[in-house]
Amino acid sequence: MFEWIQQHYEWAAGLAVAIFTAILAWRELKKKEPAQIAVQDSSTSNSPIAAGKAINQNVNAPVINVNIPAPSPAVDVRHRSAPHQNITPQKARPNIVQTVIREINLTHDEQTDEWGAADDSFDGTVLAVAIRFTNEARIGTSNVGAFVRATLIYRNEADEERERISGCWLNEAYAATEFHVEGIRDLIAAFAGAASQLYAVANPRTTAARYSEDVTQVRELPGLQTGTLEVRLIDADSGEVLYTNHFTVTANPLKISSKKR
Repeated sequence: MFEWIQQHYEWAAGLAVAIFTAILAWRELKKKEPAQIAVQDSSTSNSPIAAGKAINQNVNAPVINVNIPAPSPAVDVRHRSAPHQNITPQKARPNIVQTVIREINLTHDEQTDEWGAADDSFDGTVLAVAIRFTNEARIGTSNVGAFVRATLIYRNEADEERERISGCWLNEAYAATEFHVEGIRDLIAAFAGAASQLYAVANPRTTAARYSEDVTQVRELPGLQTGTLEVRLIDADSGEVLYTNHFTVTANPLKISSKKR
């Protein structure tokens, strides 16, 4: 037997390989056996089951198309950028606030056409009331200086406008005065004349070219024994209103008090 195997070794080896290959092929065929499929809502024609004859059959089954979307790529939210926002930096602006209302002895320099306050009452002075303002700095907010002009509107007790003027600042030749940060300026509100008549001082001067033409003016406020004064402070460059308030005005005795509480 051993001698026979030696003599027919090549033939025996080929047979073993053929048998092993056949076994592998059989196992692959078993894996590929068709699965049972249940078909609903289908129609048949020429069926051997229906007709009882061994003939060919056609099966008409509905066609179903199924679209399966591709999976979305994973998004790492840790690296997602924040939405773009248009953030406008806050514009620095003056912060004009009223501090005190005070009585002064009002004087006038005819050479410079400036109005000021005398330390003591003497000939040529009149009793007046001035409103003091400051460009107050604030914590956490930028502040800038500005050239500021004032508009004063006088109304009687019936709220009828009696006079509207460009205000006059103490020791200032022009209608607009410069407010540095923490700077202090005094605005002439009114002064009393004979028989407790109220007067206002207007300053229309805006340029040096018309220094002699645009002189300050004293305006009489007739019939205004008690009334209201509206003060608006305006940025002379941008036109922005920086401050507004209403004051009660009385002629006898001369007094001005803020209505804002």
